[in-house]
Amino acid sequence: MPAKRTGKPDPRLAFLSAEAFLEVCKVMTAALRAGNTRILSLALATNAAFSLEMYLKCLLLLEQGLAARGHDIYALFHSLSSATQSELTRAHEKFVESNSALMERLSQEGLPTNLEDLLKRGRNAFTDFRYAHEQIPSKTDFALNGLTKCVRERILELQPSWDSALQDIADAEAVRLAASRG
Repeated sequence: MPAKRTGKPDPRLAFLSAEAFLEVCKVMTAALRAGNTRILSLALATNAAFSLEMYLKCLLLLEQGLAARGHDIYALFHSLSSATQSELTRAHEKFVESNSALMERLSQEGLPTNLEDLLKRGRNAFTDFRYAHEQIPSKTDFALNGLTKCVRERILELQPSWDSALQDIADAEAVRLAASRG
């Protein structure tokens, strides 16, 4: 049975959650590049999708005070204001156009480059990949790392002091642990 939610969602906590899952993706990517063959792309994509979901929920909280529910990335994106959607779409297009390796990968895999189609294909990535043990997700792709970057940058425009928030918490935890060891 799911835990009962109480209290008002905190955009900073949503941001920290997104940052933590993005950090997991960075660690996994580094391990893959170092030759670790035990990292499944499915696990990487699941964490990446959840990170984007949390960044979108954070942005919705910041801009509209909206505490969105669910994991549908497409629906979360389209819950943003039209102005923010347009801004993020332009930023994403710029990101894709400036990243030749991404353009080549999308082309090789037969994936679209436009954000709307990528959102449709990846809309349920977190849920589909998380439950891959029940059914291999054949119609789900996650090629939205560019959008993750754009949403994160938009949040940091609104809350620049959050840029080091995850590191600040990690540093404080390290000090607390060191003090408890005596």
